[in-house]
Amino acid sequence: MADGSRPWIVRRLVWVFLIAVTTMCLVAPAAAILGWLSPAADTSATFTYGALTTVSLATAGIAVLALVDYRPSRHTTLAALAGIAAVVLCGAPLATAWTFAVDHGTTGAECPECALTTYFTAGPLGGYARDDLAFRHLLCPDNRARLATQAHDMAATLAALTTGLFKVEAQPATTEVNGQRATVTAKAAFTFADTADAGATRITVMTTPWTFNLVNDDGWRICEVTAPDLCQQVIACNRTGLPTPAPSPTTTDPRQHLREMLPCGPRDPFPQYHDCPTPTAT
Repeated sequence: MADGSRPWIVRRLVWVFLIAVTTMCLVAPAAAILGWLSPAADTSATFTYGALTTVSLATAGIAVLALVDYRPSRHTTLAALAGIAAVVLCGAPLATAWTFAVDHGTTGAECPECALTTYFTAGPLGGYARDDLAFRHLLCPDNRARLATQAHDMAATLAALTTGLFKVEAQPATTEVNGQRATVTAKAAFTFADTADAGATRITVMTTPWTFNLVNDDGWRICEVTAPDLCQQVIACNRTGLPTPAPSPTTTDPRQHLREMLPCGPRDPFPQYHDCPTPTAT
């Protein structure tokens, strides 16, 4: 190799290094931000996206440098530019959308009992702690819509008839595992605020056992839930519907509904826990 070629090689190596470092400095923060904003991508997917995107864009930049230096034939130049354009204009946007905008599904729970915890905390009964994506991944795909509707209906019933659900906790469970299937039986403790006030007394109601049927499909997923009747065990529901008060032009207080749910009020969801006077016949 002639000495006169040494500066040429050094110059190209410096440019290659600059292209690689610049690309990495641009892609790494973008991948980290997209991974933080997107619920569909985990840490592994974000890292893989960043590494592959950096290599692809750096290779495209180096290819442009080679075209400028070697000045190949017109056909070769056009083919190379078409490939570079495909990577930059098509490959990068598609990879971004596939990684951060498409829900690929995550693994289920690590253990059958862990699935119960996620069901009560991430699902509709979880209140402010709910995580719809985690709850969706916890359910078996074939029964996902039905199980989600079941949980939403229970949460809606509690929200309509109480001043606020504080939390639901699964109690120590009994688990039977048979290969890739498991049945978990556990009671649930429902904790409510007695009134809508910030310093309200909390009421905890224990239910009879719930039964969960699970399948180990890339983690434990819930396929069937047999829940107790909340209207019999947790709150005092009116199965025929709550009476609708007659319209009155003088009653416009939006807090009237909450007042009626105070202890011993007409809509008290926990009369069995309050020492209420027995109404006298008129």
